[in-house]
Amino acid sequence: IFDRSFSVDVLDLSYNKFETIPTAVQHAAASLYHINLDHNEIVTLPTWQDPSGRRSNVVMLKLSGNAIEPPEQNVLSEISESLAYLDFSHNQLTTLDIGLVSSLTKLETLLLAGNPWNCDCDIAWLRALNGLSFTIETDWSYCAGPSDVEGQMALCYDVSQCNDVEDDVMVLDNIM
Repeated sequence: IFDRSFSVDVLDLSYNKFETIPTAVQHAAASLYHINLDHNEIVTLPTWQDPSGRRSNVVMLKLSGNAIEPPEQNVLSEISESLAYLDFSHNQLTTLDIGLVSSLTKLETLLLAGNPWNCDCDIAWLRALNGLSFTIETDWSYCAGPSDVEGQMALCYDVSQCNDVEDDVMVLDNIM
């Protein structure tokens, strides 16, 4: 569909019924800047692949309003060096791997609002991201569990029992 002789500023594929990111879109990462896949039926993210080996130019990836479950750490590795804006809001994220975020070296904005977070020590590192060099938005994010924090704001639950939070934040701070 796309070749390297042109580039597309915005590819809007929102409000379709895609269950995954189309392969043609993945293969065109060098020709695309902003990809909008909001409000589809995406549940899992495939590992992004562009067999051409060309450098990605994807700066913005919008995935809001799908049913995305927690992605694997390396799922966005092919676009990690260009991605500045990632919208995972209003999906089914219960956790998020610190490795996924730390691999996005150009990240400036991460939108996570409206997900049913499992507020345990695995996501405690999210609380410190606002102090780093990018914006994290978690409005309307509440703890769906465990039961002792259910209903609390996702970034306001007690993390005093979590041991490695400062170490995780230092790793992110050194990368970003």
